Amino acid sequence: MAQRKVRDMTLTAVFAALLAICSQIVIPLGVIPLTLQTAAVYMTALALGPARGTAAIGLYILLGAVGLPVFAGATAGIGVLAGPTAGFLWGFLLVPLISGTLIGKMKQNRFLSYIIALLPGFLAIFGLGLVWLKYTMALSWTAALTMGVLPYLPGDCGKIVLAAYVGHRLYRAGVGYGASKEKRCF
Repeated sequence: MAQRKVRDMTLTAVFAALLAICSQIVIPLGVIPLTLQTAAVYMTALALGPARGTAAIGLYILLGAVGLPVFAGATAGIGVLAGPTAGFLWGFLLVPLISGTLIGKMKQNRFLSYIIALLPGFLAIFGLGLVWLKYTMALSWTAALTMGVLPYLPGDCGKIVLAAYVGHRLYRAGVGYGASKEKRCF
């Protein structure tokens, strides 16, 4: 029991760190930078499942809230969590709950299952991000969509495929969320 708690805390910290690292790989595109953040969120959901995945993303957000520069472009603080991009950050918390739960109920021996499980999580991030962006910047729906969603769709499709590949490989290796308990190291 104690060994499992240590393992869970370690994995939570490792995936929060992965998210912080991927957030620093930035291509500026205006208000919302292009990062590898969402790829790390998707991988966290698939590798850790709903409970541990949400804990890892929650830890990442908490670290940023208290001032550690873990958000995109080494930013931090409550201002980021209330600013124009905050809806996307808060949407990250929904991905393990939605996509992690879905992959746990699907046939994980199929690569396509991972992609299908990530799509509702993707919609949650972009849906919440779009609404938040629209209202915090007083934009029209068209302007918010043009600024906060459309430029990122091709990249996020690629991130979904990458995360699905990693999640599927972890499962096939017998590790990660959903793998058989006797082989599982995650």
